[in-house]
Amino acid sequence: MASSSPREATEAKAAPASTSKTVARTAPQPVPVDPWMKLARTLGSIQLALIAGSIFITSLIIGTCLESWYSDKIAQELVYHTWWFTALLGLLALCIFFAAMKKWPWKKHQTGFLITHVGLLTLLAGGVLNSFFGVDAVMRLVDSSYAAEQTGADQKSRLIQMSNQMKVTLERQQPDKNGIKEWIKSSVVVNPGPLPWGSELGNSIVVSGLIKTLDLLANPLPRTVYYAPFDDVRLEMLAHLPHCRVEPLEAAKPKEFGFPAIKVEINTSETGRVKPTWTALSTDRDQNLMPYLSNTLRAGMLVELLGTIHPSLLDEFLKPPSDQDRGTQGTLIFNVAGKKFIVNVKREMGNVFPLGDTGWKVKLENYFAQPGSLDNNDEPSFPSVHCDVIAPDGAVTKYQIAGRIVDHPGPMRLDGLAPELDDGLPAVWYHAPDVRYGWHGEKDNKTGKAPPHIKSMLQFVQTYEGKLYYRSYHEQDGKMKLDDAGEAPAAGVGKKIWDSQAGNFIIEEHLPHAKRCTQRVVPVTKRPGLLDEAHPPSVLTRLILIKKDSQGKPQSFYTERWIPLGRRAIFTINGLLDGQKVTETFRISFGNVPVALNFALELTRAESQLDPGTNRAATYSSFVKIFNRPKDLNEEEIIAQLPPDATDDQREAAIVDRYTFVDSQMITMNEPLEYFGYKVYQSRFEKFGLDDETGKQLAGSVFTIGRDPGLWLKYLGTGMVGLGIATMFWMKAYFFKPKARQVSA
Repeated sequence: MASSSPREATEAKAAPASTSKTVARTAPQPVPVDPWMKLARTLGSIQLALIAGSIFITSLIIGTCLESWYSDKIAQELVYHTWWFTALLGLLALCIFFAAMKKWPWKKHQTGFLITHVGLLTLLAGGVLNSFFGVDAVMRLVDSSYAAEQTGADQKSRLIQMSNQMKVTLERQQPDKNGIKEWIKSSVVVNPGPLPWGSELGNSIVVSGLIKTLDLLANPLPRTVYYAPFDDVRLEMLAHLPHCRVEPLEAAKPKEFGFPAIKVEINTSETGRVKPTWTALSTDRDQNLMPYLSNTLRAGMLVELLGTIHPSLLDEFLKPPSDQDRGTQGTLIFNVAGKKFIVNVKREMGNVFPLGDTGWKVKLENYFAQPGSLDNNDEPSFPSVHCDVIAPDGAVTKYQIAGRIVDHPGPMRLDGLAPELDDGLPAVWYHAPDVRYGWHGEKDNKTGKAPPHIKSMLQFVQTYEGKLYYRSYHEQDGKMKLDDAGEAPAAGVGKKIWDSQAGNFIIEEHLPHAKRCTQRVVPVTKRPGLLDEAHPPSVLTRLILIKKDSQGKPQSFYTERWIPLGRRAIFTINGLLDGQKVTETFRISFGNVPVALNFALELTRAESQLDPGTNRAATYSSFVKIFNRPKDLNEEEIIAQLPPDATDDQREAAIVDRYTFVDSQMITMNEPLEYFGYKVYQSRFEKFGLDDETGKQLAGSVFTIGRDPGLWLKYLGTGMVGLGIATMFWMKAYFFKPKARQVSA
């Protein structure tokens, strides 16, 4: 018999007695999980909240850097107003919401926790509300009706231009029910973005990798716009340049007829910045192309391009004689084989005189103070001299020599066309009798009108080789005194002139041999997001007209053109259909989306205060009148009372005139106007020269207008977050460990 160990005996003794009935054991059944709570735990998990929060903080850092490095506009365009940032705000809101919901049912000690989370949701709601319905706009006003006529801006307006919303508007003439043609409008909202696309012209614009990446993330789909405003018309937006110049001139080919042209900017303490404007030896009022700058005359400044000059006579331009030495009808300077000969026009008129011992002779025939005038006592506003130049062999060449010439190159010409003298012919320069060309401000005896009194002059001349030179004058004791002269600076380099006016000029572009063109687009590299009126963004639009031929087949005719922001272009489509000419004219404009406010502002005075001893503005101030929109105003009824051909500006002016005066306020750089939930900030001060009649400085103001509809939610949310944290401290929830229980003996 086998013996058992004590351990086995003990285990056997401890084992329960078996029963005849077997008890079956079953595994515990899993508790079903509520899908709602599973979603709440997932979306409300701390892991997801940390990931979303980290991305959100990184986005805010990037947005802040973009705003600091570039502008708030590009920060909004590439971060704050993008689809992914809005989605990120939505994800954060879900995380916060479900972090609170997974605690359901809530306990009393979680009161502070709930208040904090509701406050965070309120903060996010304020941000989303501002992103969708906030206003960031601009309003430009001038301080007089005369300035409004000269600049095209308004003195009183209710319209603001949305900074981040743009539209392309197509206008087409169609007959109404009475058969009278009227312009029908159709618009489409576009978002070209801050970067170039769609054209090789944009390849010259350098953009950082960060901006490119953010732009691709913000706009993953193509930006090309296809729009069909009418059944037979299609409008396409094919390309975009964020900053550019659209010019009416381009370089002519060597054998093409051309003329000198420069685009010059003027800056003085009186006029402020006079934007770059073309001056050329050509008269084309339709393209605002003249041999002088008309926008500086009101300020008593004459800026003009005189013409071309032979290099041997350049010092006559740079070192001109005094008014006494010019003579009452001017002085001619001939150059033959390096020798100069001075001819007094009045004294030698009608005579034949030799040019030294060179064998050349000159016979002066006529002097004209003005074109078509035979009165030599007239003001020499456009003086010229006609003469015969006789060669040693007796050959006669007709010279028409003018002090200033347009529609052909140069103050020296042969038969009115040649840009340069033929080899061997004497070169000549004409010192006109009056360097101001009659711009004394004295009344004309015939017309009774007085031209502006020129007190400062800037003149340019071009040599046959294409080099550009300048000279400047200023008035002293009633006479013009030479201020400075020399070779013109390179493009983009400022040159100081007119010390008493703290003036300078900048040549933006010089075309020695130019010709007119439909448009020439020049990309300009600027900081992304920068708003620059001188170099606005432009879009390339293509307009397609579809007509059916006699067989019912559609035929397409199209034209395309760049349109800068704030401009309107005329599109004319020409073609042949079944042997018949097809012609139709359209108007297309590209601008910011206008929004009408329920109040209007009128600028009565704009002024700028300078830092002592400098020309830098210390502060800007604008005095405005506020007008409210009457509750019973019927705009359709007002428009119906206007003539059928009234323009949009006339209709808008008629509506604004019905607004009622409320108050007068002053707006400064540090004190914005708050009205009807809007804030009106003084953004910029502008000068436009002087009023011809009153001599008053014409000025204007640019206002930035903002509205944040979610601001009260942001304030409320911030207060709730603070209240929630304070409540958690007061209730000692989550912050202090409870005291350990004492175990009784």
